[in-house]
Amino acid sequence: MKTKRAQSFMRIVLTLCCFYETSNGCPVGCKSCGLINDCWSCNQGYYLSFLSCKPCSNECQACSSSTSCSLCQPYYILQNNQCILQCPQNCISCNSPTTCITCADGVLAMYSTLLYLQSKFNELSIMQ
Repeated sequence: MKTKRAQSFMRIVLTLCCFYETSNGCPVGCKSCGLINDCWSCNQGYYLSFLSCKPCSNECQACSSSTSCSLCQPYYILQNNQCILQCPQNCISCNSPTTCITCADGVLAMYSTLLYLQSKFNELSIMQ
């Protein structure tokens, strides 16, 4: 016969386990787990950390830790295990795949279009 204290503990544990479960019976992000909902492997977009699955950063599609990406979301490129926003050609820094903040030398940003300075003719030509 269980005591009231043991029954209360079991109810709390069951409530916590069930609250985070997905259709496979594991906590969200877990691909496989043990009887006490300890994660053994994670779904893509999550990484294993101390028997639980943590989400990758927004720009990562797959990662092995909070700081190490192995696959990036669209418009990002993998560089030294980090997902870096892929800027338009001749753009040094950007805040979206189509909007340049800092242009390369000899290039001028105007209305999200890169304009190349042609010093030879001293005129501007729009490059598509």
